[in-house]
Amino acid sequence: MKTTLFIIIITFNLIGCASIQANKDLNEKPENAKRGNPNNTRIVREYLKMILTEPDGYEIKAFKRKAYSEKTKKNIFMFHCFYVLFYNCNIEHTLVFSATPKGAVLNGCWMFDANTDLDSYDMYINSENSWDVEEMQGTNGEKSLDLVKTIQKIIERIDKNYEFFAGAIVKILPW
Repeated sequence: MKTTLFIIIITFNLIGCASIQANKDLNEKPENAKRGNPNNTRIVREYLKMILTEPDGYEIKAFKRKAYSEKTKKNIFMFHCFYVLFYNCNIEHTLVFSATPKGAVLNGCWMFDANTDLDSYDMYINSENSWDVEEMQGTNGEKSLDLVKTIQKIIERIDKNYEFFAGAIVKILPW
């Protein structure tokens, strides 16, 4: 019983610390000003709609990595998920939902090319994987997601004004 209680307390402490750090980063770091741009979600939606009109040559993959910095230990509570969009096998954008922690000054939004996503993906590609980036795979080893279904799901979430945290952006991926 004591062990279970201890595990529960530690779990909530880790989650609480992660939320506090995310809130602090969103509100105080100048490089995160891009996250507060109210036009981000509209820009993402328009770009994704454009891909749906001519999907040939596009591909989308999902990745998971350490949250916040290279020094943060990745575990079941502390991780970050993002998409990478490719056109003719070349990276076009990273895509992420920048969450809205409780008490944040900035609202969450969908955004392209967050600095940490670009940096961590670039290091992953160049075999300097200090962010512990992992390509997410389907149950049968699929690496590429169903492009149309994934984009439709993202647009649906945009249209419903979802504001959520962590791995929810890549939950129930259509392989």
